[in-house]
Amino acid sequence: MSSIAKRRWKNGRTTYRVLIRLKGHDPVSATFDRLRDAKEWAIRAEAELRAGRHGVVHRTLDEVLERYLAEVVPAKRAHTRASQAQQLQWWRERLGRIELDQIAPADIVRWRDQLSNARTACCMPYSPATVRQYLAVLSHVFTIAVGEWGWVPRSVAGGGGLCVPGV
Repeated sequence: MSSIAKRRWKNGRTTYRVLIRLKGHDPVSATFDRLRDAKEWAIRAEAELRAGRHGVVHRTLDEVLERYLAEVVPAKRAHTRASQAQQLQWWRERLGRIELDQIAPADIVRWRDQLSNARTACCMPYSPATVRQYLAVLSHVFTIAVGEWGWVPRSVAGGGGLCVPGV
């Protein structure tokens, strides 16, 4: 159960302290300048506690792609580095601001379908092989983020569920 306490400081500043106490869990608290932020955090944190996920650091796809480009891509061949940098930039522009644990398979499917139907500079849609490469690099990003970095509890991009239509 969460509670929010309003505190008025001597300098006139007001803060809101959220305290969550759930049976079987240590108390969790945070302080916010805005009541709205406090309420939103309380709802999210309490749900995460109940699901056993509280304490997971929330990172955006941008942050993961930045680290992936710095640590993983340099170990690849020059041609692969160039093509994957372009593919990762494409994903960054579409999903970069979303937190990893908030990206749903439906989001990836929607963008996969856009890739399949996209027109390139020469007026041809991307081939199924190219679409698979875009999906493969994103899948590898999630595999590294889950398995090696622990930045997200599960991958939404792998597991064979995201196939290329028409193949």
